[in-house]
Amino acid sequence: MLGLGRPKSTIEFSAYGKHPAFNDYFSLNIDSPLANALSAWAEKGTKLKGDQKNNTMIRSFRFWVKGVNKGELVLGVIRDSSDRMGRSYPLLIMGRGSVKDWDKKWHYIFTRFEPVFRSFEDVSASRYDSFKAFEEKLIKIRFPTSLSVHEDERSRLPEIMMAWFRKDQEKGALALPVETLLSNADVYSHPKKDWGVFKKKEAMPGAVFLGGLPENPGLTIYTRPLKAEDFLTLFNISTGGE
Repeated sequence: MLGLGRPKSTIEFSAYGKHPAFNDYFSLNIDSPLANALSAWAEKGTKLKGDQKNNTMIRSFRFWVKGVNKGELVLGVIRDSSDRMGRSYPLLIMGRGSVKDWDKKWHYIFTRFEPVFRSFEDVSASRYDSFKAFEEKLIKIRFPTSLSVHEDERSRLPEIMMAWFRKDQEKGALALPVETLLSNADVYSHPKKDWGVFKKKEAMPGAVFLGGLPENPGLTIYTRPLKAEDFLTLFNISTGGE
């Protein structure tokens, strides 16, 4: 990655956007189809959003996206940011790798991979005296290779998230404040299983975002491809329609 000479790895780290340590836009290792698609999504969404000079509310999201190949998973963060001159533009940081059987327990990704997301956030918030220092900090992140779930999992969010998704999985996009989801857990009971011959195949999210404003985080689940308008919705900018 940009001549750092690190050992060969199946993990690919990418970054795109602006950081207060640097003078302008930058892109790092976004040649893969998925990294390119996500950076293009952020670019198109930012153009639709327009210049938000008076916007002082910083939004940040943790996210995961289903990879192109079987077992492939992308973990990342995207947040409001700016360059050294104070010109606003989002910052996207992500890692892509193979995680065994993650799709069987996808609702636990945010809780079980908390250290990974926290490391991405640390990269986004740290100060750097060179771009090489930014790269070196990013590639030191330990990316998971499996998703293990403990029986004593304390967070209620994963199971409530799964029940909510199963209830409304035919919708292309689901969005609720986390507080609303947790306080109405009884509403999202698991539907009865259909053991018939023509049992309907359960849908699978393609992308999930968790975050927004720190005091009121939201959860958004997509089963359809991301659209530029979704960027506006995530960053709470009304488009006047669905």
